[in-house]
Amino acid sequence: MKRSRLAGLNPSASALVANAVSVENIGSISAVWYSLKRYTMPDGKKYTEYQQAAVDSITWVYFLALKDADGNNVEASLWDASEMKTW
Repeated sequence: MKRSRLAGLNPSASALVANAVSVENIGSISAVWYSLKRYTMPDGKKYTEYQQAAVDSITWVYFLALKDADGNNVEASLWDASEMKTW
């Protein structure tokens, strides 16, 4: 059985939510024992983590990105395919 790893958010997304005033768990990715989160920012904006991709390599690698309150992808949070290949 293959092991799984979490790549998580890319550096831009991590920086975007670094100053969140609250973080709540909203779901999970059981393969990597990770709780997906919703972040509330000081200005009231909300961002929600979601699984952008799961790439089968030597192990399964899970990549997370962010959606805004309207359900739109936050472009800066998306992993590029070339970045995913480095995992």
